[in-house]
Amino acid sequence: QKPEFNRGIWLDLEEQTRIFARSYDEIYVVSGPVFQNENTENIGSINKVAIPSAYYKVIFAIKPPRKMIGFILPNAKGEKSLKDYAVTVSAVEECTGLTFFPEMNPADANALKNTLTISDWNFQTPQKRHFKK
Repeated sequence: QKPEFNRGIWLDLEEQTRIFARSYDEIYVVSGPVFQNENTENIGSINKVAIPSAYYKVIFAIKPPRKMIGFILPNAKGEKSLKDYAVTVSAVEECTGLTFFPEMNPADANALKNTLTISDWNFQTPQKRHFKK
C-alpha cells in the first residue's frame, strides 16, 4: 500500500471497522486488493510484486437487523470521507470477481448485497493522527 493511503484513509477505515465491531457485537470482515487493469504497476527487480490499484473491504453485521456494506478505495491519498467510498457488496463482487458469503440463502444474500443504507451504520469521525516524517 502507498504510505499516504495506508496512513490515511485505509487507517480511517480500519478504525471505523473496529467501531462497527463494538457497535454491532459480531461482524464478518473481508479485505483484499483490487487489480483493475492489465497495466498493473510492479515493484522489485527480480520478484516482481503487483501493486493493486485499489483495496476493498466488505463488512457483514450478522445479528439482526443484518446488514452489509462494502468499500472500494483507490490506492492513493484519500480525498473524501469514508462514506463517499461506501458501495454495495454486489459492487465489490463485480469489481473483484469474488463471491462473498456463498453459503447464505441466495434470496437473503441478494437482498443484503444489493442494499446500502449509510444511515444504518454507526459512522464516527476518526481521531487525527500525526506521523513522523
